[in-house]
Amino acid sequence: MEKIDLLLSEANLRLKLSNSGIRILKRGNKLSLRGILPAKIKGKPSQQVVSLGIYCNAAGIQSAERKAQKLASELALNEFSWENWTNKSSSYGSCGYWIKEFEAD
Repeated sequence: MEKIDLLLSEANLRLKLSNSGIRILKRGNKLSLRGILPAKIKGKPSQQVVSLGIYCNAAGIQSAERKAQKLASELALNEFSWENWTNKSSSYGSCGYWIKEFEAD
């Protein structure tokens, strides 16, 4: 097993032992979080993936583990908001952005 894979497995084991319900995924060369999260619009909570934009290296895995703990904490305290976990720069072209702009105009 490669060192990075071992670090990732250890981080996921710590998250599992803490009953966080969140896991770290390696997707290509970047890291993401996966867990049961509230629906982005309306609907039942379902398994979702949150892209972190963090490279998969030792420092990135440490950072992803801290973010996973923060996400689990927000979920436990009912303080979760998608606005805190989505890429703000991509919202410029979203339908929601243009609807708000249209209504403001």
